[in-house]
Amino acid sequence: MLRTSAVTREAYIKALLLVEPSISKKEGAFLRAHYHSPAHTVSATALARRVGYSQYRATNLIYGRLAAKLCDIWGAPIPRTHRGIGILLEGYRKSLGQHWQLEMRPALVAALDELGWYTDSNLLSHSEDSLAIESETEAFALRDSRLGQARFRAAVIDY
Repeated sequence: MLRTSAVTREAYIKALLLVEPSISKKEGAFLRAHYHSPAHTVSATALARRVGYSQYRATNLIYGRLAAKLCDIWGAPIPRTHRGIGILLEGYRKSLGQHWQLEMRPALVAALDELGWYTDSNLLSHSEDSLAIESETEAFALRDSRLGQARFRAAVIDY
């Protein structure tokens, strides 16, 4: 079992270089927005909004795909909690506003620093442009994440 706290800067560098060709524009945009957040910490909702989504679920979905790619490189099973996004996060906690605050792992920050992917002078080619849904599977996942919201809202109002 992969201990996420034991993943080093070097391990991230090697894995990121191997998965770089398969990093989608959206995955790159999420990483860049998170990297450029103050103290590399941002709410899941704010992160999703910075990349053009309205709900935090997009963060779980997109980061979950990236985490799966890294776990595949490391030959490790994807952790069950939160689609495995703990691979990318040092911690997550609820803020006073009840939004989950996601802190990027320091080893991942150090790897991105060393690679120079998101510095002003060398942006990775994964731009925020063309963030259209890339697959039918993703479209269904995003749609399904919204199912039930109207019923839940109506039930809360009726309560």
